[in-house]
Amino acid sequence: MHDLQGMARSAILNTKEYIPGKPVEAVKRGCGMDRIIKLDTNENPLGPSPLAVEAMIREIREGSHLYPESLCPELVAKLSARFNLSAASFYMGNGADAVITMMGLTFLNPEDEVIFPGLSFPAYDGIAAKMGATRVRIPMRPDFTIDTEAMAGAVTPRTKLVFLCNPNNPTGLMTDKRNSMISMVRIPETA
Repeated sequence: MHDLQGMARSAILNTKEYIPGKPVEAVKRGCGMDRIIKLDTNENPLGPSPLAVEAMIREIREGSHLYPESLCPELVAKLSARFNLSAASFYMGNGADAVITMMGLTFLNPEDEVIFPGLSFPAYDGIAAKMGATRVRIPMRPDFTIDTEAMAGAVTPRTKLVFLCNPNNPTGLMTDKRNSMISMVRIPETA
């Protein structure tokens, strides 16, 4: 029998488990209520857009039997033209968690730092912890907005990733373009 704990990376063993929000049925049972409007896990109490449902049904009928084109070349071409960036500037994935995880797997080492707001999407903290990177949580302002100036000020030569969720999850508050740290942080050019 193998000692799996002895074989696993300590960063993985020391990572706290992500606990998602309870399903609406569990909340109903726990509260003894029949009608609950739950807003804590990006769920929409109004249901999906009829146009989105039509598009999903059309895609199921026309393409569910085919392997999808994962690199999304048409979308990448439109984004490249819109933002005047090369296609290599974009990475496509199946949802934010997949993209955040791939960024961490690709770029993070134990000596690196990851900067993110103190109250934000848990995947940022999760991937930094799993990769053994130093997590730099920047406290929120008193009004629960992201302190982009403090985030920019926290950047050091060891900073590898900076995560800025906009609108922020879970607060839903926007970071105004004028207050964004994006213009304050420069990514060094590679030789």
